Amino acid sequence: YLLIVTNYSGIAGSITITDTSNSQGGLNCAGIRMNAFLDLNNNGSQQMGESNFQLGSFEYVENNNGISNEVSSSSGFCNVYNQNSTTTYDLSYHVNPEYQSLYTVTIPSYNDIVVPAGGSTQTFNFPIVANQVYNDLSVVIVPLNSPRPGLLWGNKIIFTNKGNQS
Repeated sequence: YLLIVTNYSGIAGSITITDTSNSQGGLNCAGIRMNAFLDLNNNGSQQMGESNFQLGSFEYVENNNGISNEVSSSSGFCNVYNQNSTTTYDLSYHVNPEYQSLYTVTIPSYNDIVVPAGGSTQTFNFPIVANQVYNDLSVVIVPLNSPRPGLLWGNKIIFTNKGNQS
């Protein structure tokens, strides 16, 4: 058997693995998934074609202890795992300061969220709407190798739409 467990978030948590009678294991990753997305039709739920929003950060506070845990995510979502059903969470999402005039978070926070014991991952959405139309294109040229006389060499061109228009 091979089992690989990776904690990409770096946030302390627990994963419970149990052996069942049918020789297949069970895995419990109960927790919270925070998901920010660009809500194009302003209906509060993520539809096909509405991409995750990456220009902000998630924040959560455990048990109203006043300690804010801020997580920046290039994927537009963040997971927090916890098996303790007595822990409560206050969740929020903040648009980066340089983009705050361009976007509004329509559901900015959730309070006193509990992960039920033995439950699955619960998703909490943070819909983002654009306040104004803007275009922003990023172009980066990355050399694939060093140029040398008489040899082939290449560059990789990466372009990213950072605006809110196609």
